[in-house]
Amino acid sequence: MPDRSSAASAESNHMFDSMPPQFILWKSVPDMPPAKPRKVPCDASGTPVDPHDPSRFMAYVDARSAPSPRGLNVGFVLTKGDPYFVLDLDGVRDPSSGEYDNWSKQVAALFPGAAMEISVSETGMHIWGRCDAERLRIKKRKFADNKGEFYTEGRFVALGRGQMGNIEM
Repeated sequence: MPDRSSAASAESNHMFDSMPPQFILWKSVPDMPPAKPRKVPCDASGTPVDPHDPSRFMAYVDARSAPSPRGLNVGFVLTKGDPYFVLDLDGVRDPSSGEYDNWSKQVAALFPGAAMEISVSETGMHIWGRCDAERLRIKKRKFADNKGEFYTEGRFVALGRGQMGNIEM
């Protein structure tokens, strides 16, 4: 499981290098409290863009090296044509201690060796891998009282930190 001792970040970890050029930039935009900030896909100047417009996609190496004077971050867009999934577990990590709850440990154990990272909020986990997305399209996207979400397409995912494992699983 990713932890704070794995100091790797999206800028220094290359587990995403083998993935197709479906990366975009995004920025954090404050929302009305108590809502958390919104993750807004944008271009290198910080102008909002449609994350599902393939003309906005770039290779990981280009996204992570894009100048970020406006605090821009890197995200990946899941599309119908790629074989990737992201399992997004929310509210499963104590950001102070770095400890994960038992449920998330059990879920992570179902994906031995898969790529995992700490989410941007520091309280969640992303599990990345490959799947036969066609067989999973009819499945429910949210589960465990909305604590978990499963995505295979039509979603941009903000890359977190502490990446480890094999995304090609």
